[in-house]
Amino acid sequence: MKKIFLLLIVLISTNIAQTVLIKGKVVDANTLEALASANIIINNKNIGTATDLKGNFNIKGNIAPNDILIVKYIGYEKKTITVKNFIHSNHIIKLQPINVKLHPIIVKGLINKEGFTPATFSKIKRKEIENNYTIQDLPEYLSYLP
Repeated sequence: MKKIFLLLIVLISTNIAQTVLIKGKVVDANTLEALASANIIINNKNIGTATDLKGNFNIKGNIAPNDILIVKYIGYEKKTITVKNFIHSNHIIKLQPINVKLHPIIVKGLINKEGFTPATFSKIKRKEIENNYTIQDLPEYLSYLP
């Protein structure tokens, strides 16, 4: 009976999760520059953090060696690594930059046309400015226009 009780206590104590502190750094794989504000999440757990200005992070919680770290940063490939492999990699996570191809944006400036443009505007002619620009400042004159 004592052996069964002792065996039960040993099995329960090994299954209880322990609070672990993981420290590391996230850097650019090419330049080895620190990546500030990178997101680090433990998969399937409610644990996560972001790196500081020097790329360092600390995660404290009930973490097992088989848990997966997910590291994300804008402009870089997402990296997943197990906690066990992370510990063997000198606590440094290197992210590969990616090229993001964006569609070009064309901005055109158009002169408003009366009866066509769906915006309010005023056309001011040189004569109107010369006639009304006496004592007051030009920006003040323009501020009275719709």
